[in-house]
Amino acid sequence: MSEPKPEQQPRLGALLPYLRQLRGLGRWYAASLVLGLLTVASTVALLALSGWFISAAAVAGLTPATALAFNFFYPGASVRGLALSRTVGRWSERVLTHEATFRLLARVRVWLLARLLPLAPRQLGVYHGAELLHRFMRDVEQLDGLIPRLLLPGISLFLVLGGVAGLLGFWIPAGALPPLALIGLFLLLPPLLWRLGRRGARGLVERRAALRRALIDAADGAPVLAFNGRAWGEFRDRALARSREAMQVQGRNDRLAALARALVTAAAGLAAWWALVAHGGTLDGPLLVAMVLLLLGVAEIAAPLAGGLVELPAIAHAAGRIEAIAGQEPAIVFAPAGPQPADGGLEIEQLDFSWDAHTPVLRDFSLRLAPGTRLFLEGPSGCGKSSLVQLLARFEVPDRGSIRLGGVPLEALDEPTLRRTLAVASQFAWARGGTLADNLRLAAPAASAAEMWEVLELVGLAATLRTWPEGLETWVQEGGQSLSGGQLRRLGVARALLRRAPLTVLDEPTEGLEDGAAERLVQQVCAWCQGRSLIWISHRPQGSGCFDQVLRLTPPGA
Repeated sequence: MSEPKPEQQPRLGALLPYLRQLRGLGRWYAASLVLGLLTVASTVALLALSGWFISAAAVAGLTPATALAFNFFYPGASVRGLALSRTVGRWSERVLTHEATFRLLARVRVWLLARLLPLAPRQLGVYHGAELLHRFMRDVEQLDGLIPRLLLPGISLFLVLGGVAGLLGFWIPAGALPPLALIGLFLLLPPLLWRLGRRGARGLVERRAALRRALIDAADGAPVLAFNGRAWGEFRDRALARSREAMQVQGRNDRLAALARALVTAAAGLAAWWALVAHGGTLDGPLLVAMVLLLLGVAEIAAPLAGGLVELPAIAHAAGRIEAIAGQEPAIVFAPAGPQPADGGLEIEQLDFSWDAHTPVLRDFSLRLAPGTRLFLEGPSGCGKSSLVQLLARFEVPDRGSIRLGGVPLEALDEPTLRRTLAVASQFAWARGGTLADNLRLAAPAASAAEMWEVLELVGLAATLRTWPEGLETWVQEGGQSLSGGQLRRLGVARALLRRAPLTVLDEPTEGLEDGAAERLVQQVCAWCQGRSLIWISHRPQGSGCFDQVLRLTPPGA
């Protein structure tokens, strides 16, 4: 399966759709910012005050007179207060930030799903299923580091550095230089790390996606691969190779993050050294210790942020991958609520359709199906039977011609009306992870257990189902992997019949069935659809005698 062309480079502009989802969450993040600022300020002040208190107490204890004059209570109470405010602030900030971030991620996933649902199957079909899952899950999760680990700590750090610069500048005029130098470093660091980490970020995101594809392919094929040791070895080696590639890129990013943290720590160390050299003779010992620890405390907070800046290109690239799929315009746009079909009658006039410019599938095809008519549509593979189903379900648009359902042009129907009027059982049967009842209620949410048993009896699943202890509550694995191919196909037919739509289309419903079982299914379905329109598509002639019309399709040019 071909994949779309990936994003060439991470772009900060790709984060805008994500940031637009912040509406209504500003108060949560504003409160988180205030608490984060309180935490950072308390941490820096606690380190500086503790250093001053310990050194001042040591100096005061040199003589009995100074020991008696030294006030232990105010500094001790301040240390306890700062420790308490740091702990409470950090806990409260984490609670608020995580709550806001979870709400934001939920919004992003709902927004992304709303953008995906209108896309035609052909638009989604260019993506591997694991790729869609990776973008919906892992790429969205990648975004959660933007605000709590980068934006909020960065704003808090700049405000604290500004406060430290003002405090030291008021205390000693030249003392504002080291904090201002750190501010300048942090202004230069993001663009530098962006340039250094942009290429590796793209590689990391793409290799993680490739690893997920390899693992899901191996998991999906495990029942078959278990009987083929050579194929299993190839899948295993492919997954391990993708894992090694991802780990190599992750290692490069980790080294870059370590370098960024080391740079900040070294800068803070130089600032502390400058304070010692420049003011060692002008300040008493405890105050000098407080200044040095104040600068080193800033580094302790700034170093994790510097390492986190390395993740920004990966976050932007993940946002770009989400934007690439969510930014597509739907190939098929349904009309707003409008006219309702009068019945299940179908009129097709001079229909042309091709999957590409060189391979016509249907040419000048016309069909009139009166309400309540049962049509048997046969023909060899490649003659356009399944393509006609795609056109009727409006997953594709014809190149020329018109389709009218119940007297209304197909393009004039809104999607709920079309899905309510037309029930389709594709030849590629599918089941969601859930119970059998859950899968049947996809077609008829209000269906009772008696109605479900009735339709299961009709398609020949009831006898098997009664041998299962949990009956309708039997769990079906995602994709129907816990069912046989025939059971899955019959479940798809049962789901379409349960809809009781004015027009039902069944594509190859007897595939894989014995002749006798296929004959019984045809007769029972025809009786079930009495009074409603039915199109039965098959290349097998069993039971064609109970249909009102028989139409044979031939490939164009045959």
